[in-house]
Amino acid sequence: MWIVVITLPTMLGLCAYYLTNQWALENAAAFIIILPVFYLAVAFALLVFKRRNKASVCVLLMLAWLIPVSPMGFTSTHVCSGQEISVLQYNVYYDNHQLDSFIQYVRKTTPAILILQEVSPTHGEQLKELTALYPYQYGGQRRVGYPSGQMILSQNPLYGRNVVASRSGHRILKVIWRATEDKDIYLIAAHPPSPRTKQLWIERNEVINDVMMEAQRSPLDTTLVVGDFNLSSTTARFAALMPGFQTQPIASWPSFIKRWLLPFQPVVAIDHLWVKGPSINTQICQRQAITQIGGSDHVAIRTDLHLESTLE
Repeated sequence: MWIVVITLPTMLGLCAYYLTNQWALENAAAFIIILPVFYLAVAFALLVFKRRNKASVCVLLMLAWLIPVSPMGFTSTHVCSGQEISVLQYNVYYDNHQLDSFIQYVRKTTPAILILQEVSPTHGEQLKELTALYPYQYGGQRRVGYPSGQMILSQNPLYGRNVVASRSGHRILKVIWRATEDKDIYLIAAHPPSPRTKQLWIERNEVINDVMMEAQRSPLDTTLVVGDFNLSSTTARFAALMPGFQTQPIASWPSFIKRWLLPFQPVVAIDHLWVKGPSINTQICQRQAITQIGGSDHVAIRTDLHLESTLE
């Protein structure tokens, strides 16, 4: 009877992971991090009462759940050298009135490209301070606006800028990014809606499917997909996305709890990046959360990429 009770949370966690046709369960899978914390607490209590065998079972269950829920940082085991280029992605948050830390970080570190979500016209005015560093942009222009709240700022040219809409009207950005002098990348940026209701969950999945189809139809040998996808990495849906692409989840949300504005440790990876190149030489060297940038409920994520040059 005891083993049934103690494994019940694991059964619920597995259902949340695999039952991708149930929107409430899939949303719950984002917080699977609760399970190793739960089993650690139970193991500690059992040790206090000298139930060592039962505590050992809880420790094993805790370790089993730690593997899929620890996307806190990533550094490649390969030595990246040569054409390393940095991508900074950030959900600015519409109610963010503290862009100074973001602007200061960008000026200090100068990532090659900034891919932003939840950008308001007020943010766009503030971001004009970066025009000298990032003369190429998509989003904020007259007749373009901020498609689904998105904006791209780049040090290098952006060609073939285009927007496509999902059936529910959410915008997907598509551009050719001249990442280096001899390397063009097909860049897709998206921000599907947060699945707070079943209808929004359906709309989010539509956008994700459209993005995957666009990536499969890439006209170039190197494709980059970036955005806040509102899909946790601890779901079966995420695991099935972008076959053939490389990705590394990083916990980026929530940095604070909106209702009470309480600081919080990000535990969910929803700000994703996928890359695919002509060979294994195109790879993610490092992804890291930039905690010194404040004001948003998301943490900015910096990704360093090694791109295979056409001259290699």
